[in-house]
Amino acid sequence: MRRAPPPAVDTFKPPLEEFVRHPAVKPRENLGECDVEVCHRQRQYARACSCKAHHLRWKATPLRSAGHWGRFQDLVAPHAPAV
Repeated sequence: MRRAPPPAVDTFKPPLEEFVRHPAVKPRENLGECDVEVCHRQRQYARACSCKAHHLRWKATPLRSAGHWGRFQDLVAPHAPAV
């Protein structure tokens, strides 16, 4: 039996200039730099010690110790996807 599609949500999508000036819009806090020594990217998660790309690499590593692992990682290309 197929489910009915969810009802459409009426979303307000202001132009970018209006959105940026809105009083409820606040910048994200700086979570710090990636712990991988050669990486210049910013962390994207408060509980992660590294940027998204290195966090995904770390999760895919079978035996991992964050401090030891980060010292032997390569730099991620500036515009490389996070996967």
